[in-house]
Amino acid sequence: MHRQSERLSALLEIGRDISATLDLPTVLRRIARHARELLEAHDSDIYLLEEDGQTLRPIVSFGRYIEETLAMPIQLGTGIVGWVANSGIAEVINYAENDPRSIQIPGTPIEPYALMCAPLIYRERLMGVMALGRHGNEKLFVQEDLDFLISLARQAAIAIENARLYADEQRRIEELGRALKQQQELDRLKNEFIQNVSHELRTPVTIIHGYADLLISGELGELHPDQKKPMFV
Repeated sequence: MHRQSERLSALLEIGRDISATLDLPTVLRRIARHARELLEAHDSDIYLLEEDGQTLRPIVSFGRYIEETLAMPIQLGTGIVGWVANSGIAEVINYAENDPRSIQIPGTPIEPYALMCAPLIYRERLMGVMALGRHGNEKLFVQEDLDFLISLARQAAIAIENARLYADEQRRIEELGRALKQQQELDRLKNEFIQNVSHELRTPVTIIHGYADLLISGELGELHPDQKKPMFV
């Protein structure tokens, strides 16, 4: 009971921590770090589903084989992580090295490995997978661990969605800013064009008006009476 109370308090604290920012990379790192610490895992990884709806891209990794993990995307339904994503059901696999669904990450050794995975789902939409692992078989995951990870995954999915919505809104604001700047530049060019055209039109009109005044004044010679009469057509 005491441990459940501690984990509930931890979930509330995590919620405040990951809600303090809307920067997606920061949110993901905080989620993975909290999960690793609270579940006493060696590895903590977060995969996000890409736009193709088939590829799980490792975004954040804490553990022994960070570079190797981040270099290996997983297809939906492939490996234990892909299987959990496809089924939407969290699982504990305490002897992952013996599970027929498992795939080895290149550059990592084959060794006893306890794995726990939970899908990140928001409003029935798959967003990714959280995966936690322990090397060796000294301490295995239990159902209580899985229940806590599921709660954390639900909270994480909401935080990730909020961060994505914020990022989308920021992109829209930037696009509107660029469009406004472009419109202002178009307005400037239009005004400049009108000014240039007006100037070009005024110049010959002024010359014509000047010659007309000279003709009427007689300085260029006496006009015939008929030339002084207005003409109509």
